Amino acid sequence: MWEQRVFGNERGICGIVSEPDDRRRDKDLVIALAGLAQPMSEKNDVFTDLRKMATEKNCHFVQFDYYGHGDSRGDFHEVNYSTMAYDARLVAKKMIHEIAPARIIFVANGLGGLIAYDTARYLARSNKKLPFCLILISVPVLRASHYGTLFSERGIEWLRTYGRADMKSLVPGNDYALFSDFSLKQLEYFWELGSHIMNLHGLEISLEFLKQLDRIDARGALDSYSHGRKYLIYGDKSGQSSLYNDISVSSKCLLQDVDYFYERCETKDTLINYVDWAIGNNRKFAFR
Repeated sequence: MWEQRVFGNERGICGIVSEPDDRRRDKDLVIALAGLAQPMSEKNDVFTDLRKMATEKNCHFVQFDYYGHGDSRGDFHEVNYSTMAYDARLVAKKMIHEIAPARIIFVANGLGGLIAYDTARYLARSNKKLPFCLILISVPVLRASHYGTLFSERGIEWLRTYGRADMKSLVPGNDYALFSDFSLKQLEYFWELGSHIMNLHGLEISLEFLKQLDRIDARGALDSYSHGRKYLIYGDKSGQSSLYNDISVSSKCLLQDVDYFYERCETKDTLINYVDWAIGNNRKFAFR
């Protein structure tokens, strides 16, 4: 059974909560965290399929749109990393209060993987006996570009003058199929965050958001994670695959012949099957 929910009256965070048929207390809570500018049911509807799978495994499942994303309130120019992390904490705390889960599992794409890390670390302070698990999909380990070297001088000047800029002017291009008229460097910057440029065009991004992204130490965060098991999913053609190989995790899933899971239908199935296995594997090791 699932229902639509709104979290935080003032923020108006729209989400979907799914409950298993067996509602005993000893249950996993799976929290899905999308990437940048990614609606909660996008990227080949992988989170929708994950919700159905997790519910069949007797898990509670919640997915939501961050503030300024999808169906939630707000405009994208009001969004930054801090607001996205705040929304994740808000939803997680509400669900913990409602169902008292035995374990919490974050399934997170792109930038959502770093938000999952920060959320688990935050929640662990007041839930010291609650095991957390991270299942990370193509988490951006190393940010190769900073905003100051990514955009044109005119675009940077506009950002610094007005505090925000239209994504179409910052990342110009019209070929959303082959990307023939886009800058690959710019595209890779946003792909690593879990976003598709088609979702970003038409939005305004803030200078503060870009500055916050520059300050993130993703590799340090993942290496220092100590609140439970972590699993990593990534494509073998990813430019960060060598970095992924050096990260210590409980298990890794290598998606064949892709950079990102949504490039081929069969890799989405591989991803869902692996998350299914990881949830079961985590139960063997994570006890309250």
